[in-house]
Amino acid sequence: KNKKRISSSVKYGKKEGASGGYQPLSVPEQIRIAEGLKQAIVKVTSYGKGSTHIMNHLTYISRNFDIPLEGNNDSLLKTKPDASALLDSWDSIYFDTRKNARDTVNLVFSTPPGTNRDTVNTLTREFLKEEFEDEHDYLFAQHNDTDHPHIHAVIVLRSTEGKKLDPRKQYINQLRKRYAEKCREHGVMLEASRLFERGIAGKSTHFDVVQMRKKKQITPAADEKLMNIVKTEMQSDQGRADTGQAIR
Repeated sequence: KNKKRISSSVKYGKKEGASGGYQPLSVPEQIRIAEGLKQAIVKVTSYGKGSTHIMNHLTYISRNFDIPLEGNNDSLLKTKPDASALLDSWDSIYFDTRKNARDTVNLVFSTPPGTNRDTVNTLTREFLKEEFEDEHDYLFAQHNDTDHPHIHAVIVLRSTEGKKLDPRKQYINQLRKRYAEKCREHGVMLEASRLFERGIAGKSTHFDVVQMRKKKQITPAADEKLMNIVKTEMQSDQGRADTGQAIR
């Protein structure tokens, strides 16, 4: 199995094992947040219920099949009859017989304006393969009609082993982190952190931190701790560099 895939306990919910709680930020994550890296966006836009509903969504994301839909094993769907044949196959193998049951999840992957669009297409293709290929069927299409390069993906919820994806908050957060990691592998320097981890107001319990920053009265303890971590890391790196120069 692909080692980069998110664990089954998160992917398929509590029935597959411990769901796990909140994981504190690692030092590299804290440094990237301190550097102010922009955020990778992965969102659930809707769910598909039945072949007709899903075909309507495929027609939309393909711009009435003017944009090819790419799927597993680099397959391409270029016409509505091709898409209809695939949906018939999905229906007979994966779709739920219960009324109004969710059969697919619709995702959007978005990067900041100015990101190379070909790079986004390449890295998202790699990401979808690493996370879903041979487990979940999927299709995706890139849209270039906004400043933000973005890709729409349709993922079949039921796996080849009959397990159903559980795309709730914990899984989507993990998906964002993995997507940001894939972006960085391709030189697109993005991070995937939550609002409260960045000290942004709203529902965050760290609202006091935001106000302290705005008023510039006292440096929040969280910021002091982060700055100390960064300083320690920088000093450690410099020490290793000096040692290397001495050896040479």
